[in-house]
Amino acid sequence: LGPTWQGVDGTGYTITFDDGAIYHGVISWALPEIWPGAVYSLEVGATAYVVQTAVYPADVDARQPRPLLQAALDTRAQSLAGRKWKSVNWRELQGAPTAETVGVLPNGTALRQLLTMRGSRFVSLAFLGPESSPDAARFFNSLKFR
Repeated sequence: LGPTWQGVDGTGYTITFDDGAIYHGVISWALPEIWPGAVYSLEVGATAYVVQTAVYPADVDARQPRPLLQAALDTRAQSLAGRKWKSVNWRELQGAPTAETVGVLPNGTALRQLLTMRGSRFVSLAFLGPESSPDAARFFNSLKFR
């Protein structure tokens, strides 16, 4: 993503929302070295914001991204209460196939997630906090492809 990407400044450990609200956090690099990507996470009280991005290797066919996104959703569902999503909404975001989901973790915390792909680039935004919080939509709406 580079040092600055759509409101996430990896150099300054900052997330800036479209309305100008700024939050400072901790960046966690947690992907295998063979997959170029990054994970950014920020906790504000009982709410967490997570951005994950990776580029699929050349030997993965990303021309039909929906099965790849579904596989990511299926994997994440294993950590949810009941091992399933409460809702999955498929749509397009800036011309890219996208899934927006709602689930509940075993501790009762809501997990809202936005998964999308552009080419071989995988992007996941996750919001952990109150299910009805407007902050989730604000976070998801901050994603812009260039």
